[in-house]
Formats: sequence, C-alpha cells, structure tokens
Amino acid sequence: MASTTQSKQGGQTGTGGNGYTDFTKFGEQAFKNFQNFKVPGFDTEGLMSSHRHNMETLAELQKAATETARAFGQLQSQFARQAMEDAAAFSRTMMQAGTNAEGQAEVQSSSMKQAMKRATEQGQELSEIFNKSQQSMAKICSSRMSECMDECSSMAKKAAKTAKR
Repeated sequence: MASTTQSKQGGQTGTGGNGYTDFTKFGEQAFKNFQNFKVPGFDTEGLMSSHRHNMETLAELQKAATETARAFGQLQSQFARQAMEDAAAFSRTMMQAGTNAEGQAEVQSSSMKQAMKRATEQGQELSEIFNKSQQSMAKICSSRMSECMDECSSMAKKAAKTAKR
C-alpha cells in the first residue's frame, strides 16, 4: 500500500509503492521550488541539476539494496526448506538405525557433519552476495562523488568568470 502526502506546492512526495521514499520525485519538487531563485554569479540550474543527479543515485542505491534484501530472503527461504528436508531425512535414518546405540551415534555424527558443512557453505553464499552488493554500491557512490566534484568545480569556474565581468 503506497502512501503519499500532498506538499504545499501541490506536488506529491512519498513512496513509489515500495515503502521507500522516492528521492527522484522529491528532487524534482525541490527543483521546481527553486527554479526561479536567482543570485548573480550563482549557477542555480547547475546546482539543481547536481541535486537531481544525487537523488537519482540515491534511488539507484535504494533499488540495489532492495534487490540484495530480496536475494537474501529468497536464499533464507531456500535454506529453511532444505533444513526441514534434512530434519525429515535424519528422522527416517534414525528410525532405521533402531535401538542400536552405535548405529545411532554414527547417524548423528554423519548428520551433524553434513549440517555443519551446509551451514558453512550457506554462510559463504550469503557473504558473497553481500560483498558483491556492497562493492557495487560503493562504485555507484564513488562515481557520483567524482561527478559531483567535477560539477562543483565547473560551477565554481563559471561563478569566477561571472564575477570578473
């Protein structure tokens, strides 16, 4: 269920149906609010463009985080299903071992070894997904920060030229 709120200027801000703030729409509304704001030597258009790119980057990061959370959830569901199947198989094997203490100990030892191996593999799989996601999001942030520095430098040069006139 998507919630939205009406802003004083008549635009909507809120969620894009996913429960998270839609930063792109928020940036567009901010741009509209400051579009007529003029200060001599200040590149309002450049600042708003930079801000819009920042909001687009936030939306991209939000999407990547949501996809990672979804992948984690799917894997955890798969792991839980596998654990239930393993528990059922263990119960069947224990029943077949009967009352033989040596047979039961062997079944328990083998089952524990398999469970520990599987848990380690699952932990590594989740860790790999998290690390790939973190690296991807760090690249997105780094790229945007570099672009932003270039934009700020360009705006400063533009302001310096305007001030010399």
